[in-house]
Amino acid sequence: MPESEDERAARRRETTRRWRETHAEHLKEYRRRYREENAEAIAESIRAWRDANPERRRQLTRESARRQAARRRQKAARNARARERYPEIREQAIARGRRFRQEHPDKVREYQRRYKERHPERYRANSAAASQRYRDTQAERIREKQRQAAAERRRANPDYYKEQYARHLEQQRARGRAASRLRNRLKALDLPPRQTHRTYAADKRAHTVAADGFFQRRRSVDARARASIEATDPDLLEIPARVDERRKQLARKKNPTTVKQRIERATRIGDHHRRAQETAAERQAERLRTRRTSDLQRVKIAHDAARQTILDSHPKIYEAHSQRRRATIREEVRMDSIARVQHGQPPYILDDEVAARLEAESTEILRERLEELRTRTLRRVDRVLQKYDPTAPHPTPGSGASSGRQLP
Repeated sequence: MPESEDERAARRRETTRRWRETHAEHLKEYRRRYREENAEAIAESIRAWRDANPERRRQLTRESARRQAARRRQKAARNARARERYPEIREQAIARGRRFRQEHPDKVREYQRRYKERHPERYRANSAAASQRYRDTQAERIREKQRQAAAERRRANPDYYKEQYARHLEQQRARGRAASRLRNRLKALDLPPRQTHRTYAADKRAHTVAADGFFQRRRSVDARARASIEATDPDLLEIPARVDERRKQLARKKNPTTVKQRIERATRIGDHHRRAQETAAERQAERLRTRRTSDLQRVKIAHDAARQTILDSHPKIYEAHSQRRRATIREEVRMDSIARVQHGQPPYILDDEVAARLEAESTEILRERLEELRTRTLRRVDRVLQKYDPTAPHPTPGSGASSGRQLP
């Protein structure tokens, strides 16, 4: 009995399905090559379809957004359930993961490779964090291995450090000179010598965490008041009213003073405060002068770079101007040459005169650009000077009263 049309179609579909399953890798590679070779055609086809079907495109976009939101909600709910259940099955999960890694090392390596390709920054951050955790938990073991390796190197080559010193002799001498200058400077300033305390990196991180916790914790009014009592000049501190009142109460209990002593102390604090203000004003003026000098130096560097760029662009300016004006100038030179002949003068050499006029005009364009650059730079200089000394009178840009006189 002959097959019907539906039976033949079903048989063809089944044959096609089996062939696709058998040649899945071949199909995947074929599709990848096709997408790479026809990327522009595919993109143009997609753009054309979107332009021709705007309503359908918006509908598909909304449906895709709804599906993505649903997947995100499902994933969040699944993760929440897993977090709730994980403490109960933690040991089994760890054992299952360890067993999977032992049974399928190739799959694990492939998963890691894909993750590294998709998230390179996250992979590097996770690797660094894992390495740091290992070094922190196995610190003593790592140090012992390093000590053993160093001892082995010393036994293998007792003169290793002497050779290294001789190989980097100038660098070592420079370090010695720098250390000597530091010691002499500290001694001249009547300061104690430099003291180096070697601390392991894990201890440094622990100290940083402890310090952050100490300085960021909230303190009571009494604790803040007791801390402010130890200040040499509490009047210079920004102390809240409640803390200041409590500080005064504690101070009176700790060290009662007479009216005369309080007046003397207030006078002494006032003098100290005035000197501190004068010193702060001098330091601020010095900082402003340093910043102004730095800003002016940056302006000059930028001006020199822009000026050099304009000078380097002279051939391009000449070429562009030549393409735009050569025909007109050639006609002008031809007419001027005829006029010279009529007045009894020798005619122009056409090409030489055209080149000379083009050079003169392109040089004028270059000069105008340099003048515009100089004007802009002078405005920047005046803005810098006005920024750091608003009360000082400054002339208009280009008058030569500011540091613009040094600009080429």
